[in-house]
Amino acid sequence: MRTDKELMELIKSSYSLEPREDFIQETEKKLRLKARRTRSKKAVGFLTVAVSVFILGFLAITSFNQQTKEPAIQLSTNTNQYQPSTILTDDPLVYISQTHNYESFLPELTAIYPEETFSVNDSIHETINMTLVGQRLSNALKQRNINNILDTNDNTKELQEKELSYQDAYKIARINMQDALTKNPSIQMAFDLHRDSASREVTTVEMDGKAYAKITIVVSEGEAGNPDYEKNQEFARQLHKKINEKYPRISRGVFSKNYDTHKNHYNQDLLNQSAVIEIGGVENTLEEEYNTVEALANVIQTLVK
Repeated sequence: MRTDKELMELIKSSYSLEPREDFIQETEKKLRLKARRTRSKKAVGFLTVAVSVFILGFLAITSFNQQTKEPAIQLSTNTNQYQPSTILTDDPLVYISQTHNYESFLPELTAIYPEETFSVNDSIHETINMTLVGQRLSNALKQRNINNILDTNDNTKELQEKELSYQDAYKIARINMQDALTKNPSIQMAFDLHRDSASREVTTVEMDGKAYAKITIVVSEGEAGNPDYEKNQEFARQLHKKINEKYPRISRGVFSKNYDTHKNHYNQDLLNQSAVIEIGGVENTLEEEYNTVEALANVIQTLVK
C-alpha cells in the first residue's frame, strides 16, 4: 500500500498533458498507418454499408410495433432526481471540448479487440474516446437545463490531413473556441476534457459501492501566457472545492503548469473561467467516466449564474 506522499509523487510523475517526444512520434506514425488502412478499406466498406442498410431496413419493419419504456442507453437512471437550473438557458453557458479527442481507455479497447495487446502509448481510437465523455457531459448539463456548446471537431484527423504535430492540437482547438466565444458571449465557463495516463489506483475512487474516475484540474501559470491566469486558478480552486464537498476525494486537486516551462496556456487566456479537466485515466472504463460526468454536471449546476 503506497503512502499519501508516494501517491502524490506518482500523480505528479504521471501527468500527461506534455507527452514525451517518442510518444508523439509513435502516435503520429500509428495515426498515419490507420489513415492508409482506412483508405484501402473503402471498396469493401461500400459493400458492407449496402448490406447493412438492407438488414437495418428489414429489422426496422419487423420491430416497428415493439415498444420500450426506456432507451437502451441512458444518461441517468432517473433524470427526475435533478432539480432544474433556475437559469433560462436559451443562450449557452458552458463550452466543452476535447483537444486530444482520440484519447481512449484500455479496458474498452481490449474488450473490443481481445486478440490485440495495447499499451498506454497506443491507447487511441477514432470513435471510442474522450468525445463520448464530452457528449455525455453535454447531455447531462442539458438534462439540468444548462445549454452548452460541444466542440465536435475531429482535431486528430485534422492534424493528419494537414501533417501537423500532435502538439498543434491546441492551435486547432483554439480556432473553434474563439469562434464559439465570439458568437456566444453568454458562455461563462469552458472545459477541455482529457484523460490521464496514470494507473488505475491513482485515477479511481469508490463511493457507496460505485467506482468513479477521479478528476484532475489543470491550469496554466504565468503572465507571459495569460495575464489573467490568476482568475483561472481561482476558478479551478473553487471547482475543486465544490467537487470534493459534494463528492469527497473525486478531485485530485489543481495542478498548475508554468507557461515559461511548457509554452502552453491551454487556450485559457480566452476565458477567465476555463480549465483542463482530466477525467480518470487510461485504465478507467467508460462507465466510471460517465459516473464522474454526472457528478461534475451536478457541481457545474451550482456554479452557473
